[in-house]
Amino acid sequence: MEKKQTKYARGKHPNSLASLKKSSHSGRPCQFNAPKKTRSITMTDEGWEGVKLAAKENGFKTLSEFLERVGRGEVKISA
Repeated sequence: MEKKQTKYARGKHPNSLASLKKSSHSGRPCQFNAPKKTRSITMTDEGWEGVKLAAKENGFKTLSEFLERVGRGEVKISA
């Protein structure tokens, strides 16, 4: 079976690019006037569970949103 040639390279179609400019993740609008990027961190299981608990205790539904707010200085961490 022959592969169909496309005019645009993967991820380069103007419609796709326009959609990405409107939102950053799963069709949700950009909240901070900047697109989010996928990041990777390395943590122990204990540390990961602690961060998830801290997010939940501070009323965040997602760990991503919690870390975003901590990084922006909107949520203070104290020992």
